[in-house]
Amino acid sequence: MWALRFLFGLGVPPTHKPVLSFSNSSTRIGRKVTFADWIVLCVILYAYTSIHLIAWNFTFPTSVEQWLWRAASILLIESGTTYGLALILLKSQLSRFCHLFKVKPVNTATQFFETLHPVFQYLLTGIWVGAYGIARAYIFVEAFSGLRALPETAFQVVEWSNFLPHF
Repeated sequence: MWALRFLFGLGVPPTHKPVLSFSNSSTRIGRKVTFADWIVLCVILYAYTSIHLIAWNFTFPTSVEQWLWRAASILLIESGTTYGLALILLKSQLSRFCHLFKVKPVNTATQFFETLHPVFQYLLTGIWVGAYGIARAYIFVEAFSGLRALPETAFQVVEWSNFLPHF
């Protein structure tokens, strides 16, 4: 540990900072997100997450792992869907939600979320991100741990000459 501190100066404050800050004059003001943007985002999201549904009937080492794969695949798609539907519902009923949560009236869903108590913010974000993260982590781990018990067909030699035209 002392070598890391010596080499990289960890825990030692810098003696001087040559650049205190960078100007923010080159940033562009973002445009509004359109309905077409949401459609493109949804297509990309569903294309990426639905790939895992292809393995619905694949061979897994145990039936529990197969059911966990299925649940995680559905959870990936569902998390994107619920996020989108929650934003649509919040946007359409913004004044009602402001009254329900007893916050000042706002114009956007982002402003509404920022006016909520931090406990609500962390709770809502934690549930959604936590569920998505656990599902992604399981699919990642299972993709490699499933290699421990491959079916016999995975070890068959492919005769490539059968697929190429020859005379």
